Amino acid sequence: MDPSALDATLAELAETHCSRSLVTQLAAKEMVDSLAFAAEIPQPLIDKWETSARESRDLAEGLAAFSERRAPDFRWRP
Repeated sequence: MDPSALDATLAELAETHCSRSLVTQLAAKEMVDSLAFAAEIPQPLIDKWETSARESRDLAEGLAAFSERRAPDFRWRP
């Protein structure tokens, strides 16, 4: 891959990641870390983030924003 194409792809990925809710960003980071170090995502980690996502109300906000064709207003903070 051309280095300039890699830079553009990484910038696009970072922009997409930053547009997600904070609960999604932290869950993704922790799960990628788990994959990198243990080659698996333990079920308790999955359960933890599923619960956090449900309790955060960001899931409902994301779905509402999508159906209303507007930018989401994510408010969850750890």
